[in-house]
Amino acid sequence: MTRQTVLLLFGGESSEHDVSISSARNVYAAMDGDKYNVLICYIDRHGKWWLLPRWTDELSEHGGSQLLAAPGTKSFMTIPGNNIIHPDVILPILHGKNGEDGTVQGLASLLHIPIVGCDTTASAVCMDKILTKQILEANGIKTAAYVVHRRGSVLPKYDEVVEQLGDMLFVKPSRSGSSVGVTKVHNKS
Repeated sequence: MTRQTVLLLFGGESSEHDVSISSARNVYAAMDGDKYNVLICYIDRHGKWWLLPRWTDELSEHGGSQLLAAPGTKSFMTIPGNNIIHPDVILPILHGKNGEDGTVQGLASLLHIPIVGCDTTASAVCMDKILTKQILEANGIKTAAYVVHRRGSVLPKYDEVVEQLGDMLFVKPSRSGSSVGVTKVHNKS
């Protein structure tokens, strides 16, 4: 039986970098080496991709090769070495910006390499909580009441928001993953 080559992506530029590493560690440990040839790709906090020779908890570019995409070729190239790798599938264990928001899914599409999970559009829509709520509401699906505040606009009046939503209020960035940036509103100030 031929093993499937899986490019495991993790780390990344988002505030959820460390969560991604923890998740990837568990996924990697659970993968059957008899079925899968797992290529380990650590994405550093600056967005550089590093192909590592083995899993290590001391993640850095040391001991790895930089990985560059070659759009349209179904492959990546390593530097140094100029080795070409041809993953059968990309497994993104990425959270937040440049991971769940459609960007890595779009890159996979350009490379013509299948990716586990949603496609570019679904990922981008679902990462934007306001857009997701609008689509759900337009299709008759109820969502929790909410008020939108956009950066640079006038803050909604506290009393009006309390009247509309009640006095148990939370602020959540519309395009962050997990619970990053969630804040409970304790008072008017």
